[in-house]
Amino acid sequence: TADRRERRHSELSPNELALRSEILEKLVTSVEMNVRKKLAQRLAGSEDAPIDLIILLANDQIEVAKPVLLLSKLLSDQELLKVIRHKTVQHHLSIASRKKLSSAVSRELVAIGNTKTLLALLSNQDARIDDKSIAALVENTTLAPEIQPPLIENPTMPEEIPAFMSLWDCARPAHSNPTRSNMTAIKIRAITYKASANSNHDDEAHERTD
Repeated sequence: TADRRERRHSELSPNELALRSEILEKLVTSVEMNVRKKLAQRLAGSEDAPIDLIILLANDQIEVAKPVLLLSKLLSDQELLKVIRHKTVQHHLSIASRKKLSSAVSRELVAIGNTKTLLALLSNQDARIDDKSIAALVENTTLAPEIQPPLIENPTMPEEIPAFMSLWDCARPAHSNPTRSNMTAIKIRAITYKASANSNHDDEAHERTD
C-alpha cells in the first residue's frame, strides 16, 4: 500500500535518498517528453508508484506534471507546497483542481493570488478553504472582481449574506455612490476581521487540546 511505501521510503538514510533521487532524475530527464507524458498518465492514479518518481514527474513541465498533480494521492501537502512555490501558474491551476485539497495548500494558493488559480480553487467543491483564506479572498475582490461570484456562492462562506452581497458594489465605480462604497469597504473589513479572529480562536483551541 501507499503507507508501506512511505515507511520504506522514510527508512532510507539521507545519502541513500539523495542517491536514489539523483539516479531517478537522470533516468527520467534523459527520456523524451512523450515518454515522460505517458509515464505520468500511467502512474498518476497508482498508489504503488515510487514516491521519488512521482515527485519528479510533479515537478516536470506542465505537460508531464498535470495528471500527477491532479490525481496522485502520493503527493503530500509538503510536496504540493514546494511545487506551488517553485513552479508555474499552470502547475498551480492543476493543484487547485485536486480532490480533497487541504486548507494548508488552499491557503498557499490564495497567498499567491493569481486570479485564474483563485477561480479554479473556488470552483473546486472538494477544496477546504479556511477562514483566513476566505478573509484574504474577500480583501482581494476589489482587485479581482472576477472572483466575486464564485466566492459568494462558495459553501465555505460565512452566513453574513447581506454583507457579502454588498461585495457586488465593489465592482461599481466609487464615484457612483461614495457613501455606499465607503460603507461596503467597512463591512468587508469587519467580516475579514471576524473570519480571522474565529480562525485564530480555533487554532488556539486546537493547540490546547494537543
